[in-house]
Amino acid sequence: MADIIQNMGENASEIIRMPNITPVRERAWYKTLIISSGLILFGILAFGLGRLSKIEENKPDLVITQTAQAIQALQITQTKSVSGGEARAYVASKSGTKYYLPACAGVSRIKEENKIWFATKAEAEARGLSPASNCPGL
Repeated sequence: MADIIQNMGENASEIIRMPNITPVRERAWYKTLIISSGLILFGILAFGLGRLSKIEENKPDLVITQTAQAIQALQITQTKSVSGGEARAYVASKSGTKYYLPACAGVSRIKEENKIWFATKAEAEARGLSPASNCPGL
């Protein structure tokens, strides 16, 4: 082929047209970029998973040792401070329609002078009050 091109002279470049081929060197950076990006993403993912597993190892196990009835009994015993000879296990507002355990969140909104104390649920219900729905244990 080299002999043919030498015999043709100066017009050889016009006769033999080479296709427009991009050299391999110019295309190699795409491949390098994709491989590098993949390795970086893999490294970040592996690091994140390693951190997550270490966090999960250090969490203590959740252990429930008391039932709801035991907690309610504890609340009642703690609030049975004797005032005027009566036990104080349930509280209501003078103008309200619900009664609460003393540890319930609704009790904090009742002023001290408006609180009515009851020893039993039956006593509170006899006054026409019903248990508060947002107070667990009633």
